[in-house]
Amino acid sequence: MANIQSSETFDVCIVGSGAGGGMAAKILTDAGANVIMLEAGAAWDVNDQ
Repeated sequence: MANIQSSETFDVCIVGSGAGGGMAAKILTDAGANVIMLEAGAAWDVNDQ
């Protein structure tokens, strides 16, 4: 699995993209916040299609 590093800074980190996480992200981004969303799940290889 690749380890990607970024120096970008976010105002809010939302863990989980379910109904609550999705609404929180929408409301916060509409208000101007810089949001990152983290989601658990199996590793996904973009080259394995």
